[in-house]
Amino acid sequence: MPETTRSKNVSQEEFWNGPMAEKWRRYWPHVDRLLLPFTDRLLRSAAAQEGEVTLDVGCGPGTTTLALGHDVGVEGRAVGIDISRVLLEVAECRRDEAGLSQVSFFRGDAAKADTPSKPVDLILSRFGIMFFDEPEAAFAHLRSVMKPGGRIRFVCWLGLEDNPWMRAGIEVASNHATPSDPPGPGTPGAFAFSDPDRVRQILREAGLTRVEVDRLDASVAVGPTAEEAAEFFIEMGPGAKLFEDLSADKLDQARRELVAMYRSHASRGGVHMEGAAWLVQAMNQ
Repeated sequence: MPETTRSKNVSQEEFWNGPMAEKWRRYWPHVDRLLLPFTDRLLRSAAAQEGEVTLDVGCGPGTTTLALGHDVGVEGRAVGIDISRVLLEVAECRRDEAGLSQVSFFRGDAAKADTPSKPVDLILSRFGIMFFDEPEAAFAHLRSVMKPGGRIRFVCWLGLEDNPWMRAGIEVASNHATPSDPPGPGTPGAFAFSDPDRVRQILREAGLTRVEVDRLDASVAVGPTAEEAAEFFIEMGPGAKLFEDLSADKLDQARRELVAMYRSHASRGGVHMEGAAWLVQAMNQ
């Protein structure tokens, strides 16, 4: 997953409007291919219908918002929210190219922002909902914009032990740099919702019902080639900070080790490794 660890002095606002956003601008097609198995399962579970109003939280470059726009049709509305100016620029360009007038994007913090639409039928998020500083309050706010009977669907990562595609790269980085202390349980970031019991508790405390957390295992397309997989992981993997701190010589050595590791997982279809996420479902009833 793209790097999501932040220092204590860097807010999510700063993080997603700085160098990481520019990396996302460059790599979003790569990320879409990587996340495709989880995206497909999420959208099938969401089952957006014509005429519905949907809200995509942490929409990034707009991939899932655009898919929802196709599903709800011209009588519906698909709204995407994100705090990154750069990613919303990408999303809006893609929307305009697709000619989807029923799709709109706005910049804001989904934990507290008013949505520019009537109450929503469906809230969806593809790996964008794990960054709330106060998740209980955030989900209570999201519930307040949902219609009675509305539904929420999102995917979030399990831990590193269940995601070899991330863990293997971090192990290579750790051969050359000392890892920082792991974030505490629930710290905003890629693995904030890795504990399913915590996810259930947060949603229930927010007043949501019929909470289900199901495991999704998938073969993740890390890259078309071992070299591209290595470059992507150095730029955007969960160990990216470690690579940033390496000298040029050590970085070259780490890159060679990454390429060799990824070659062991390569086939004619590219580099594939195992990944795992939670598919979370809940209702406003």
